[in-house]
Amino acid sequence: MLPRLQKLIELQELDQTILQITKKIETEIPARISEISRLSEKLKLDAERIRLKSTETEKRKKQKELELQDIEEKINKLKARAPEIKTNKEYQALLNEIETAQREKIKIEDEILALMEMAEKVKAELKGQEEEFKKKEAELENKKKELITVKEEMEGRLEGLRQRRNLLVKDIDAADYELYMSLLEKNRGIAVTVAIDAVCQGCYLNIPPQLYVEIRKNDRLIQCPQCKRILYWRPPDITSPQKSS
Repeated sequence: MLPRLQKLIELQELDQTILQITKKIETEIPARISEISRLSEKLKLDAERIRLKSTETEKRKKQKELELQDIEEKINKLKARAPEIKTNKEYQALLNEIETAQREKIKIEDEILALMEMAEKVKAELKGQEEEFKKKEAELENKKKELITVKEEMEGRLEGLRQRRNLLVKDIDAADYELYMSLLEKNRGIAVTVAIDAVCQGCYLNIPPQLYVEIRKNDRLIQCPQCKRILYWRPPDITSPQKSS
């Protein structure tokens, strides 16, 4: 294979790898970390919602207990007035008032009982939620740390690849590199691609038969008549061809 062509192929493969790693570092991993943070925040909000519900239930129960205390005091005061009553009419009115207060007392007691049952239910739900929160929070934090570690490893690998690229570029003819960079910009990151069965694997259009014969020789730089990418040939049993993104 023509050394000039071989160097451009190596450069293309390096740039593809650099592009893929850069995308993971700058887009994919931050997106996954952001999603983990969102899930973690949702867990916190869910736990806080139940915690507030528990607090509100306890608050309502205490309020009803105060109301019960007040109504009991009222009933006791009404009963204490009985010896002072002089007429049957006044006594009947007092009994009615006591009966009304006692019905109110029963109602409040039922409400307190319902609130106590709710408080126990919410307390159990809160306990389960907090245990689940701790478990999931730990899992999410571990995933986040793993992603950060992967990102750091990729950044180290990326730096090594860029250094390799710089060394390779120094060994490439200036005109060839200028052509390569121009095609790289115009063709969505693919300047050099393989030709298979007389088809350019960059634009997937047919290559004239005679030109394909010349490409198979790999002895000069030949560009696709349609997309202008630099084409080369390799036996089909080596590796899969590059494809444009």
